[in-house]
Amino acid sequence: DAILMSPAFVNIGARVGDGTLVDSCDTVGSCAQIGENVKLGANTLIGGVLEPVEDAPVVVEDGVSLGAGCRVTSGFVVGENSVVGENTLLTPRIPVYDLVEEAVIYGHLPPERRAFSRYVESSVSDHDLIDGAAYKPAVVATSVEEETLEATEREDALRE
Repeated sequence: DAILMSPAFVNIGARVGDGTLVDSCDTVGSCAQIGENVKLGANTLIGGVLEPVEDAPVVVEDGVSLGAGCRVTSGFVVGENSVVGENTLLTPRIPVYDLVEEAVIYGHLPPERRAFSRYVESSVSDHDLIDGAAYKPAVVATSVEEETLEATEREDALRE
């Protein structure tokens, strides 16, 4: 069984696993696949495949914790036991700078990572219309720290 807090919405064809919390004002889009024991923070948006039409559904694997206001779109895969900071946008068009593997990846967050948003200078900074630097979003992924795991465990205890 999953917990859906009002006024959360789960669209047609979506799957929400056992032990998962879909918090207030969350939307789980059509055909999205949410694993077991996942925590979706309030105001989180999980994209679907119907509006607009996408090739692949969003997959959030088991044990993931998404902070409030996160958005996951366009078939992005969030790896098992990852912790994603609030207001982070995960989409295949935004790079994930994986500091564990020292690689830039697109379309997925590897398992057991802590991810958060940062902004990097954009190539449009040199354009005549831009006065000063322009920035674009990026996601940084590091190892999940013990302190982060302890915080999610305390949250689990409060929900029991």
